[in-house]
Amino acid sequence: MSKSKTNKPMQPGDILVANSIELPGALNTAVRSASSYAQGGFNHVAMYVGNGDIVESRVNRGTKQLSLKSGMRGLSYTVVRPDESKKVRSRAALEARKQVGKSYSASDMLRSGAYLGILPKSLRHKMMAHGKGSPVSLKELDAVQCAALVEGSYRGAGTSVVPGDFRYVTPVDFMNYGKIIKSKRAKGRREQGYGTILTSAGREARERFRNRGFVKMRKEAAEGMRPSISDIKSALDGYCKKLGLDPKKAYIVAGGAMYIHGLRDTMNDIDFIHEDLKKFTKANYGMFEMDGGPGSNMSMASKRSKIIKGVRVQTPEAILSFYKGLNRPKDQEKIVLMTKYINGGITKTAASTNITMLTSGNVGKWVPDPSVFTAIDSLFTKPVSIHFIPRSDVAKTWSKDNGGKKYTKDLYSFRAYAGKDFCKIFVDDTETRDSVLWVMLHELAHIALASVPYLFKGYRVQTPDDYWDSDDGHERDPEEQMANNMAITWMKTLGHEPFEYDRRWWRERTMEKSNVKTAGYGISGMLGGTMGAMLSQRGSTTDNRDKLNRALVGATLGTGVGLLGHRAFNDAMGVMDARFQSNLGRVDDVLGKRMNTANTMLAQRVKDVDARAARRVQDIDNRAAKRIEAINNMATEHRQVMTDEAKELMEDANFVAEKVPFSSKTDDIRASRLAASDARNVAEALKDTQAQAQLDKPSTYSRFKKFWGGQ
Repeated sequence: MSKSKTNKPMQPGDILVANSIELPGALNTAVRSASSYAQGGFNHVAMYVGNGDIVESRVNRGTKQLSLKSGMRGLSYTVVRPDESKKVRSRAALEARKQVGKSYSASDMLRSGAYLGILPKSLRHKMMAHGKGSPVSLKELDAVQCAALVEGSYRGAGTSVVPGDFRYVTPVDFMNYGKIIKSKRAKGRREQGYGTILTSAGREARERFRNRGFVKMRKEAAEGMRPSISDIKSALDGYCKKLGLDPKKAYIVAGGAMYIHGLRDTMNDIDFIHEDLKKFTKANYGMFEMDGGPGSNMSMASKRSKIIKGVRVQTPEAILSFYKGLNRPKDQEKIVLMTKYINGGITKTAASTNITMLTSGNVGKWVPDPSVFTAIDSLFTKPVSIHFIPRSDVAKTWSKDNGGKKYTKDLYSFRAYAGKDFCKIFVDDTETRDSVLWVMLHELAHIALASVPYLFKGYRVQTPDDYWDSDDGHERDPEEQMANNMAITWMKTLGHEPFEYDRRWWRERTMEKSNVKTAGYGISGMLGGTMGAMLSQRGSTTDNRDKLNRALVGATLGTGVGLLGHRAFNDAMGVMDARFQSNLGRVDDVLGKRMNTANTMLAQRVKDVDARAARRVQDIDNRAAKRIEAINNMATEHRQVMTDEAKELMEDANFVAEKVPFSSKTDDIRASRLAASDARNVAEALKDTQAQAQLDKPSTYSRFKKFWGGQ
């Protein structure tokens, strides 16, 4: 390898950002090609853990600890040292060692690459934001990609290098944080930072690499986060202790305070005040950017605070005073929001531990009873906000939630929408209080489903192609049907009529209650037809005159549609409803036939099972009868043998008794008599044995029959 001018020794926790590694098969070509545009050769990362070793994770071998020479053989690489203490870097190296043996996560690699290569910088940061479902440490993961291994190790050491969800960090991100220590180019390899790089992260990395400025770069804040209050408290307490401050004297202000009060869906950083600070401080701690100050220039009204779940935060009145004191152009929207909230224009109700309810405007008559929120609170394990908004604010609300994008849909295109931990419901006279409750329960089902990726993705792949274009496509979607069923079930559980207030019910209400300006369609048709006529009239040929006539006819028809108004539209809806009923009838017929087929198959199955059971019983009876017959034969044979042996012994005994010669000697006489007596005893014993065998026969048979009969 050829060395750069800088050759500082590496320390545990240093990060090695390398060029493309070899991958198996066609994947190698695809990744290398994509990397030249996205990362410019900064597309693999490992951590130096000391003693000449590194820990890395690769597609073809998972997470391993190996020597620096072996791991970086044939690769050009740059060494980056994060802006952390030596102690913290050593702890991160220890965390990396603990991950050895884990497999490689190809799915996280592909997703992180897609985020980097496709999304603009600001949107990528939002997609990578640390949300409720994000892992806190590597302990929660069985597989990691290379960049997640390095960033997750630093998270385990109590800090972070790249903000956001560490699963989706990419190798090139590490080039933009910390300090470049050294770089080495492999013989025969191109220098890193090559190619036409299309991503901002890749271009920034190339610029730093080429300049070799070795200047610390400020870490970017993780935007669009939805942390829990306990996460915020842990970060504030830990950072204060790191600065040698008493955490109890710190309190959160500005946007973080609004988030904790439930008046914002996300937060970007933690702004806090601590009276013992001598000057302003700004640094990253964990996943948060911490911005602290002494608050010496704040008014007393801005310093009022209260404790919420263990965290001291500004009161709503103090937040308003704070922003009025700043009075910057970007603060005006927050001033209006806080003013409305304090004056009752926006109402927040902490209905329960996990559910927060917000209302805007005069929507009180549609909002469900507080007892509803109390009843369902225990079913949610994370904070969820529910916001009830007047339907007239649909465009403004949607545009704000979608980064200022212009709203182009109709006022009655949808009733509500939901995110991972919030839903917004739009109300007017087309809804009733029960229908709004049904919609809320429906949206909560979507939120609950999103917390289970396995089910969520399974439902999403079944979304109909016309889901966004028609009410019928919307109602055919399996996820919507599931949410409808959940809403009906909980309506009944909560003591309400289990009626399905679905899109079809609501669409009829919009026709009856709202002022559907169908005349506008007629005017549009007239204008469109006239414009078409003007554009098509290029000369006086017969063809052009025909085009003009057709355009004017179209304009006339369009005007006619406008004059028909409600009646024409309702007639069309009637035709659609008739078609729907016809389709519903056909569906019922198909379902009926399928049920009949299923019943027939079930009956045949029962018959087959009964037949097999009968054959099994008969087989058992046959085997039992054969066994009994065998035992009887054995008993008969045994009895005959015993009888024969008894006869032989009796004959021997009699023979001995008769044939023993008379002897004058006493001992001989005594011996002869004893022999005869023994023979008689043997004969008697054999007779007893024969009699016992006769008695044992029925007893043995009974026990055998009882045993097999019980089976």
